[in-house]
Amino acid sequence: MRTVRIVRIVRIVRIVRRIALAGLLALALRGAAQAAEFIRGDANGDGRVTLSDVAHIADQLLPGALPAACASAADGDDDGAVGVGDAIAVMLWCFNHGPPPPQPFPDPGSDPSPDLLACEPFTAPGRDPDPAYGVSWTHPAAVQRGQPAVELFVRARTAAAIEGFSIAYLVEDASLEVASVDLEGTIVPPSPAARPGTWSFFQWDLAPTLIPEVRLLVAGVVFVTESPLERMAFAATEGPLDGEPLLRVVANVRPEAPAGPEPWKVLWPAPESFPGANEYAVGGKARVAGVVDDLGIVIVDPGEFLRADSNQDERVDVSDPIAIFAYLFLGGPEPDCLSACDMNDDSRVDISDGVFGLNYLFLGGPSIPEPTSCGLDPTLDGLLCPRSRCRGP
Repeated sequence: MRTVRIVRIVRIVRIVRRIALAGLLALALRGAAQAAEFIRGDANGDGRVTLSDVAHIADQLLPGALPAACASAADGDDDGAVGVGDAIAVMLWCFNHGPPPPQPFPDPGSDPSPDLLACEPFTAPGRDPDPAYGVSWTHPAAVQRGQPAVELFVRARTAAAIEGFSIAYLVEDASLEVASVDLEGTIVPPSPAARPGTWSFFQWDLAPTLIPEVRLLVAGVVFVTESPLERMAFAATEGPLDGEPLLRVVANVRPEAPAGPEPWKVLWPAPESFPGANEYAVGGKARVAGVVDDLGIVIVDPGEFLRADSNQDERVDVSDPIAIFAYLFLGGPEPDCLSACDMNDDSRVDISDGVFGLNYLFLGGPSIPEPTSCGLDPTLDGLLCPRSRCRGP
């Protein structure tokens, strides 16, 4: 019996030693994890929390990914594990839709929360602007005061495949009212799992600044779907881009916007010091655009005109539909007043306008819409009228 008791005691001592060693190992790992300094959310270690960190966290969650150098930094919501929720939490904060990351943030520090996430010191590439990456715009040649729903497209130039991008622009709010930001008309493929409004990895915001007349437009996309987490495959994620559209901004021109013959600057890049200003995510690292264009648009006063007086001879007759057909199909000169050529007032000039005019003149068709004497267009659209006999020869 005594021998059996001794054997049992020895076994118990061994078990206690194993538990103690495991506890010491856990404490050592925890101490090492807490000792390393990091910024919560700065998963790529470049000293800032931006959209590129969201891409970096998402990368770690995809099949076959290597473990993060600092899992504690990738734990954006500080719940002791790295998951999709961390990427979403950082994404929402970057675009003013969520709280800032928990401590340590925004300065480096040790993890105040006890967990077993590791954080090894590592060095990420710097954030110097790269001239191989750029942001530009396409827009109408001119717009009218009060014109709604003007489409402005952000175009990208990159030197490699990207995982996402963000823009930060100051908006001259007295001239331009940003109504919405979306992906319509861009190369980003439509997807039920990546639909603006329900897709956490697409965000935008329009925020006030210290200057009342200026607002800050921020927008960004990480090219992964949320449920399930999968990388999107299209031109941007497969190779360099050379001016392809990645984002659409829809804006209304203010009725009191300054009009004139020269382009009026309505958008210009936010200072580079702003976190995430005009950058691309490449391999989870930030590539700051080195060439970032302003956006200037010619804003014109709508002015008075006579609808259907296409050739500006101050009367409406058969020569007006003929002038439209000559412009559309025979290489004739562009009319001085496209608004006048829009005979059926559908906000475009095409063959239907000439047909509408002939129908009105000879077949008793519908009357010409207003203005049928010199006046302003009741339909604000993108058709311009820089010269009209209503304003003199």
